[in-house]
Amino acid sequence: MKKLNIKELVIAAKEFCTKEDGVYREELFGVTDGKKVGTIVEHLF
Repeated sequence: MKKLNIKELVIAAKEFCTKEDGVYREELFGVTDGKKVGTIVEHLF
């Protein structure tokens, strides 16, 4: 497995954000718990 460095992490994060921008995630609708939102997004990433 290749080691991830900061530069590649930033690139991967930008690609993830671009891909996810505008995607309707029903599981996030109405969620007000920031920790839950963060956990869901982390698992997607």
